[in-house]
Amino acid sequence: MAREPGTLDPSGQRGRLLDEHLDIWAKAWGASPISHESEHYAFQDVHFEPEAFRPTGPRLWFAGQRLGGPVLRRLVRYGHGFHPLGRPAPQDLRTLGAAMAAAGRDIAGPEMIGGTRAVFPGDHSTADLGAALACIPEQLEQGFTSSASSPTSSSTTRRPSARSAVIPQGSAASPHPAGPCARA
Repeated sequence: MAREPGTLDPSGQRGRLLDEHLDIWAKAWGASPISHESEHYAFQDVHFEPEAFRPTGPRLWFAGQRLGGPVLRRLVRYGHGFHPLGRPAPQDLRTLGAAMAAAGRDIAGPEMIGGTRAVFPGDHSTADLGAALACIPEQLEQGFTSSASSPTSSSTTRRPSARSAVIPQGSAASPHPAGPCARA
């Protein structure tokens, strides 16, 4: 599978490091002093000041095109929000609900972040705002409470400005109807 430059993990440790970081952060956002011993980090009696604004620390959102494995585990243990990077399959939402219940957490607990994707058919074309927003009602019905937007251009050289993304009311339908609301 092709990846963008800089996203390869030749050591295979990126996920393990993230898990250790999350464990340390959870400790640091609690009472001080903290101690930790793991594969990559070891320290004793460290004070974390100033204290986190929230007793549980900052709200952490986790994202992924598939809800399983590490994303699901991290979301259930540490997460305050889930962004599926597309439309989650109904089975993904059932899996999340079951995992949250098994951990003693309410499925209503994590913020559900839906999304839109504006598709620009060319470098000098505008996106169809209506098509980009068409999936919002379904996301609201599924319990999503926030939304993120991601512009997509057919060009690899530049992205149109946000100002050019708005199309006058009554414009023709998007030439890419599946783009903004495609399932993950």
